[in-house]
This record gives sequence, structure tokens and C-alpha cells, in this order.
Amino acid sequence: MMDSNLAALSQVARDVLGCYDLELTPETRILTVKGWDSVALVKMLLLLETQLGFVFDTYDVANIRTVGDVVKMMEKAQV
Repeated sequence: MMDSNLAALSQVARDVLGCYDLELTPETRILTVKGWDSVALVKMLLLLETQLGFVFDTYDVANIRTVGDVVKMMEKAQV
């Protein structure tokens, strides 16, 4: 499940950031990705919710530091 969530997040990140050669790993620190700020993160989460049906807990958003943190949120939101 993690691989499919990582793939979905990667595609959404590429679309939002306009960087179509972006490669993400669970260890990727969000602050190191050009253009990935809080506004971009909100856009990505909204797209994941509307397009793929995730329902995120807003309290988890404050703890996001890595791509893996977002993937864990996605896994939690699928339960």
C-alpha cells in the first residue's frame, strides 16, 4: 500500500509543483523540495482528498516533515 500511496502523492506533487521529473522517496524532506511550501502542501492534500477519497486528520498536518509522513497520513486516512 505504501508504494501505491507514494506513487499517488508523487503524481500530485508533480502536478502541483509543475516539476514533472520530481522523484520522491519516503525519506525526502519536504523543505528540500523546491516550491513545496505550506500552500503547496494544502493543495496536494485537497487533491488527494477530492480525487482519491482520502480524509485527513488536520492535526496530523502540523507534524509533516518528510514525504513518508504524508504517506503515513494517507495510510491512516484509508482505514
